Amino acid sequence: MIMKLSDVWPTVERVAREAGAIRVGASDLRDEHASIFAEWIDSGHHATMQYLAKNRPVRLDPQARFPWAKSVIVLLVPYASERPDAPPNALSHAIARYALGDDYHEVLDRMLRQIEEALPREVKTWRYVDTGPLSDRALAAQAGLGFIGKNAMLIDEEIGSYVFIGTLLTSLENDISAVMVADR
Repeated sequence: MIMKLSDVWPTVERVAREAGAIRVGASDLRDEHASIFAEWIDSGHHATMQYLAKNRPVRLDPQARFPWAKSVIVLLVPYASERPDAPPNALSHAIARYALGDDYHEVLDRMLRQIEEALPREVKTWRYVDTGPLSDRALAAQAGLGFIGKNAMLIDEEIGSYVFIGTLLTSLENDISAVMVADR
């Protein structure tokens, strides 16, 4: 029997929210932004970041590396949009806000693992937190979790761009429809 994402979606949403996600969505693996990325690479805008061109096939088509993957679950987790008050002469305001807390790679990986563990054993998964060739921003936008702004960041309409993105590729058929927010 082919399992569908809708079969487990209530569990996915519950576990994601209990773990601390403010938004959870799903998409298939098509990349609506792939042509923009390809044009950007072809124009040489990646400069010395050769790894972007090297991983181009997977960036444009995740199934090139993950042929079993049929859907992606995407989480948004907020980080501090306000800086804490700094003591006099402190350097805390010279640190990016996303770096003020625990390592987000580890935090989101734990959250994604909780979702993995809640899925039936026969579901194949792969956790991804911004450490490989997937376009997590594009997948989040396709899952209806925000839009890609002029700053190339995913923007949530309520809290802005102060979000971490975690993705979980799955072997589940995607039958969850998302309303994609137009880029701005």
